[in-house]
Amino acid sequence: MKIDLSSLDKLAKILFFIVLRFLIVGTAIMFLWNWLMPALVNAVPINFLQAIGLMILGRLVTGSLRIGVGLSTFRKKNDDDHNNFMDEDDQDEDYENKARLRNDLRERCKSFGQKKENQER
Repeated sequence: MKIDLSSLDKLAKILFFIVLRFLIVGTAIMFLWNWLMPALVNAVPINFLQAIGLMILGRLVTGSLRIGVGLSTFRKKNDDDHNNFMDEDDQDEDYENKARLRNDLRERCKSFGQKKENQER
């Protein structure tokens, strides 16, 4: 079985950037914690491994544990799935509602920022 060198290069780059991200973000969390928390709430300073643990805990709590994929990707995927299940009539109605709302807002905000003609000098 022969392994392609380009796939090994890709894997090495991915691992490098994952390790680099952990180093940078973990160090930033450690410095920020040690700078802010002892002064604010009399907390004890933390070391680098505890900072990495806080980073992982934060990602678990927010539900974004997958590396490189954030909440925006999750929302986009769900929006695409939602649009796939909508009937054409529902999509047309949704478009009409958005167009009606847009026109209504334009009418309401038409005079915003304009000087009144009756204004005395």
